Amino acid sequence: VQSTYSDDLPGAAVIVVKDGEVLYSGAKGLANVELNVPLNVDSVFRIGSITKQFTAASILLLEERGLLSVEDTIDQYLPDYPAEYASTITIHHLLSHTSGIVTYTGIPGYMTTEKIRADLSTSSLVDVFKDLEPNSAPGEEWLYNNSGYVLLGAIIESVSGQTYEEFVDENIFQKLSMNNSYYGKHNTIIPNRAAGYRVLDDHVENAPYISMTQPHAAGSLLSTVEDLAKWDAALFSGKVLSEDSFRKMTTAGELNNGEKHIYGYGFIIGRMMDMKVVSHGGGIFGFATAGMHIEGANLFVAVFSNGPSRERNPNSVAQDIVGVVLR
Repeated sequence: VQSTYSDDLPGAAVIVVKDGEVLYSGAKGLANVELNVPLNVDSVFRIGSITKQFTAASILLLEERGLLSVEDTIDQYLPDYPAEYASTITIHHLLSHTSGIVTYTGIPGYMTTEKIRADLSTSSLVDVFKDLEPNSAPGEEWLYNNSGYVLLGAIIESVSGQTYEEFVDENIFQKLSMNNSYYGKHNTIIPNRAAGYRVLDDHVENAPYISMTQPHAAGSLLSTVEDLAKWDAALFSGKVLSEDSFRKMTTAGELNNGEKHIYGYGFIIGRMMDMKVVSHGGGIFGFATAGMHIEGANLFVAVFSNGPSRERNPNSVAQDIVGVVLR
């Protein structure tokens, strides 16, 4: 952490927890460059696609309550989605990135024009991609897909009668006392919110604007490393989901032909030092994040940065920290 980040540039907050004990908790760099405000472990970051594990857990909570099944086709919950596609795509396909739907963040020009600045309702965001020809049939290939997680957010809203923000806040954040975790909004005053930057060498500029309605259930949440550690501890100790639901989240899936892929539900499943790793990163304008749980060592590491670059990649820093702890 000390060698990667500088005191006078945007930096990172880090937490390392092993067997329930915090081994390291700290931060280096600036939360606000213009005001010369330092980062700390209470700094609130956009967590990007780490949001997806909260979306997946929300779907599984609804399944445990008997309100849906991950094997249901999505036409049961999204009547406005084109029936020819919705009648063949299951919630499982959305969770595992195997739906074949076009990811809207990959539409040429979408992320680099004024489109990403527009405030959209959930249905208007779905309209951006719902009529596009799919890349493949459901279950045929694994392709990381933000559109699928937006649809999961729409399903959560349809089934629960709440907004995605309300459901996650009531059923996860409040229950786990994640008091510094939020759905991202520009107009809300959020204590200790870090500003996001682009950093190239030592050149720093403010990150481009993005309406936080756009990432929705694929990437709109904000949190701290300490809150993510609370979430990790609760999830891996069985305090959030049933054993069956937890297994679904943390087991890599397979395609129609039996070929394994790398994703569970909201988590990437891999190995490190011959141990199972359940992890996810996030990248959103001005921020990059990493959260990594090493199962065999009962080790959790989170690194949140508000000024990412190739040399200051949170995932690489997290892996290096794992190496230091377990060597």
